[in-house]
Amino acid sequence: MGKKRIALITVAISFSYAAGYVAKTVLSGIMPLIVEVGVFTKKDLGAMGSAFMLAYGFGQLVNGIIGDILNPKRLIMAGLIGGGLVTFFFPYVQYASLAIFLWGLCGFFCSTLWGPLSKIVAENMETRIARILMLFLTAASITGSMLAYVVCAVVSNWETAFFVSGIYMIATSVLWYLIITLLEKRKQISYKTKRDKLLEGQKGLGINARYLVNHAIIPVTIAIMLNSIIRNAASFWIPTYIKEAFEVKASFSSAIIIVLPIVNLVGTIISYKMLPLFKENEHTLSACLFGFSSIMFILILLLGNVMSIAITAMFLASAAMSGVCNLLFSVYVLRFSKTGRTSGIAGSLDFAAYMMASLANTLIGFWVEKFGWSFVILTWCIATVAGIAASVVSHRLVANKDFNIHQ
Repeated sequence: MGKKRIALITVAISFSYAAGYVAKTVLSGIMPLIVEVGVFTKKDLGAMGSAFMLAYGFGQLVNGIIGDILNPKRLIMAGLIGGGLVTFFFPYVQYASLAIFLWGLCGFFCSTLWGPLSKIVAENMETRIARILMLFLTAASITGSMLAYVVCAVVSNWETAFFVSGIYMIATSVLWYLIITLLEKRKQISYKTKRDKLLEGQKGLGINARYLVNHAIIPVTIAIMLNSIIRNAASFWIPTYIKEAFEVKASFSSAIIIVLPIVNLVGTIISYKMLPLFKENEHTLSACLFGFSSIMFILILLLGNVMSIAITAMFLASAAMSGVCNLLFSVYVLRFSKTGRTSGIAGSLDFAAYMMASLANTLIGFWVEKFGWSFVILTWCIATVAGIAASVVSHRLVANKDFNIHQ
């Protein structure tokens, strides 16, 4: 029965998170066709993408907190249905301003997933299984993105891509509801909310600002923001860097988009496997991975004129940063499972990551035009060095401390 319970939860969270990434990716994947038929301009589509990311980032903060107050099952279902409806009816929108608003709304709906899903995993699984399931969420995000690209590649018109994506999200909401309701009836899944005791046997013990500060929330947040510069912003710019630095065809650089998520997933898995070598200390391992990425960027600065070296080093740096992301979101966050605040903490950290990525994307575009790619890569290298410092501080804050949520 235990294995069946784990299997059902795995299916529910994986399909749901993948559905969010289908919606998150479909506009990007079908964008060339939309531009070709002249429905919206590149400027309009860029505004839609920005609206989605901003709403998604802000929603991580809001919905992460709400996920600790309301039943996460209902919040996730509402997000999937809302996102599915917006995606399905998006092709009928003819005005750019309305399309920008609706795609931002879709981003907000998709933001209902990460925090509440993390809460469900953290509060219903023992640590080893919980970490594995968080890896499944990472794999689901990659699967959802690739599924969206496949749909966009095979459809005959751009509208169909949105119809298929919307139907998938709505169908997934039904699957989600049926599985979680079944587990609830069997009393095989439960959630802590603000109406419950925060820690068993310790009525009234809360999780306040001082508690979070003492357990390294500030340096961890800084590390996550620095990690996001490489993991999100740099990954976004890698195809452009390859095309401009080595003057290759656009088709070659675009192929990186398909390969890179797989590389990042491998980096995530390797980082998880390395954790026992560092005595289960995610902060020390994060510092080492930041250091590894720093070496890769230095290698690009020194030997970046050789395309094979530059691409390999860039991929390895991105993979290492995906590993850091997994450690901080799938190990550090899970340590708060007994507090009943996992959703809010996970959502707040993801909010910080997306806000930094959004800012970094804007700055990188400016720096490339003003100073060139060498300067940009130097800033990425500096970010990784700062990440080492933040991770060391995190380690020292929690070292030799009764960090009972680590149990």
